[in-house]
Amino acid sequence: MQEQKNQPLATVAPEPPPSPRGALALTGAPVVIADPTSTAPPGLAGGPTLASLVQAIRRRWLLAFGIALLGGTSAVLAVLSLWPAKYAASARLQIASRGDPGIFAQTDHDEDFLTFKTNIAAALKSPLFLNTALKSDEAQKLALVRDNPGAAEWLSEALKTDFKGPGILEVRLGADNGGEVAALLNVVLREFIKDLRLKDASRRSTKTRELESSLAARKRKLDEKRSRLRTLEHQGGFDDLETAKVRFAAILARRSAVEKDLSDCGKEQAKIQQQLVYFARAEKDLPSRALTDKQLDDALEKDPRAQGILLQIASIEKDILGLRNVQEPRLSQELKVHKSKKAFAQQELLRLRSEVRPELERRARADIADEIAFKKESAELKLQELKEEEVFLREKVKSVEMEADKTNPSRRPDNMIALAEDIREEDYNLQKLSEKIGLLAMEPPASSRVTVLQEALEAMNKDMSRHYKVAGAAGIGLFGLLLFGMALVEFRTRRISAATEVSDGLGMSLVATLPPLPQHARNGHTPRDQHLQNRLTEAVDGLRTMLLHAARTEKLHTVMVTSALGGEGKTSLASQLAASLARAWRKTLLIDGDLRNPAAHKLFDVPQEPGFCEVLRGEAAVNDSVRPTSLSRLWIMPAGQWDAHAVQALAQENVHDLFEQLKQQYDFIVVDSSPVLPVADALLLGQHVDGVLLSVLRDVSRTPAVYAAQQRLNNLSIRTLGAVVIGDPGGPGSLAYQYPARSV
Repeated sequence: MQEQKNQPLATVAPEPPPSPRGALALTGAPVVIADPTSTAPPGLAGGPTLASLVQAIRRRWLLAFGIALLGGTSAVLAVLSLWPAKYAASARLQIASRGDPGIFAQTDHDEDFLTFKTNIAAALKSPLFLNTALKSDEAQKLALVRDNPGAAEWLSEALKTDFKGPGILEVRLGADNGGEVAALLNVVLREFIKDLRLKDASRRSTKTRELESSLAARKRKLDEKRSRLRTLEHQGGFDDLETAKVRFAAILARRSAVEKDLSDCGKEQAKIQQQLVYFARAEKDLPSRALTDKQLDDALEKDPRAQGILLQIASIEKDILGLRNVQEPRLSQELKVHKSKKAFAQQELLRLRSEVRPELERRARADIADEIAFKKESAELKLQELKEEEVFLREKVKSVEMEADKTNPSRRPDNMIALAEDIREEDYNLQKLSEKIGLLAMEPPASSRVTVLQEALEAMNKDMSRHYKVAGAAGIGLFGLLLFGMALVEFRTRRISAATEVSDGLGMSLVATLPPLPQHARNGHTPRDQHLQNRLTEAVDGLRTMLLHAARTEKLHTVMVTSALGGEGKTSLASQLAASLARAWRKTLLIDGDLRNPAAHKLFDVPQEPGFCEVLRGEAAVNDSVRPTSLSRLWIMPAGQWDAHAVQALAQENVHDLFEQLKQQYDFIVVDSSPVLPVADALLLGQHVDGVLLSVLRDVSRTPAVYAAQQRLNNLSIRTLGAVVIGDPGGPGSLAYQYPARSV
């Protein structure tokens, strides 16, 4: 038995990470025994996070929000009561833009306007200006100024400025004297407008003189440079630069015109050469070329016989034309005669054409050859003229290019080119400077850009707006600070809020998680209460299933249920586990080992004596101390009457014999022991059981205490099966599937 105390529930691989629903327990998970010399686990060493602080607030939300609300309210009341309010007056200044964008269009115009507005706000609060303004007759009539030697310093601090729009500056002043605060503010603004006018006039005059002096000096230097350039041009035989540029541009235009004529000449030559190629081909193809009827008719017209026939036909056609419009029968007969003559003459012409056709073809080809020769000769003459013109144009291009080279301004010496460029740039700068002087004269004065849009009115009531804002900020700040402080204090208790804080944070084996069961649902009979009871029963049955599996694979018949401190649900867990084993047809004994604070006898409504203490002292037999319960196959041994002798008896060897005797009578023994940390009872009992389950109550148990309890058990080589987290809403009972209520 002693050799198996520290063995795991089953020799299987470590369990995978817990599922999101909280079903974390797996039978056979290895027992994690922490090394006392190792560093603290993450659950003890980790700092506060947002999630952990939210969990801490959730546990103490009513107290935390109550204290934070009380502190925030106190801060608001303290600010409103300790900070006295003053009468406040406000006026508004309108700051105009620089003027017409078409005249003053500049890329930095917006930037200049923003700078001007900022400077106006700063100048209004300047101690130098306020000292001058408060010396005026109007200001000296006011008690706020007359009776206050440090009025300028006070006013510099009391004046508040705020922009209410692109060009609207609101000026506010608070004071205890409500009858004079508005008058003082109006006096300051009027003096400010006067001061702007004087300063602007002085600035404008000084700036104008400086610019005009600079313009005159730069003009003198520019005249000297121009004189030096003219001297260099005269010595080198150059025209002045502008004249040279005009001549050079004219020469370039002439050269372009000549080059165009040269190009047209080349195109015309190419066209004529194409014609000569065509004429040569026509001469070569002329002997075999077929002649048209028109060409034969043209050759026939040159024959004397054909000419006579053609004249005869022309005479007959003339007579026919004269008789065609006459309607007399005699003339109509004569018309027929003429037409017959014409037809006969045409037949004669065709017969003649047929007889002399070879001669006609010879004559036609001779005429075509003469025509081709004439056109060819004309083209050759034109080509020769174009070639001569091309030679002339090329010579002319060379001449123009030579003239352009001589006139090109870029061929001047480098010193002359640099001097000319310097003169051009300086002339441009002088034009800009002249324009700037003109714009300065046209620019509206600063006093006209700043006008009083709304004067201050007499203050009738004290101004509380700023007090409310500060009080609200103080209240919200203290509320948040106290809320954070309460969350931090609660976090430092390191109460366990989720099952993962046991498995991941402390490195302990998580055997099971049990859903919460509210107090009102424990003895309730409503469907909702039955559902909550069933959730808890199913979760405990899951834990029972793992223990039964471990009992089949290894020696595990005695299980002790304990906790780090009291009030962490160990008695309820032990009772539920014992009842679940009995429902599984296992003969089960529940021993109330919490001798100093017994509670199991109350759950099962049995007498407290005789019990475990009497058996330890030898005052009662085991069978007399064991009592049946209302559940079949479940017996209970109550704690009995505690005293120092009973605790001392726990350290005796006969306790081992007692447990061996009980193992012979029962299939399972569940021991509800005292907490581990307050007393040593649980450590003494743990040496006689097969395994220990640590009960961890959500939002009650603390990670340092749970870890310390585990360390104490491990230091005595007491086999720790793992932890059972009670009250975890993410446990198996949170599944959507609902089992029907069942009777035990």
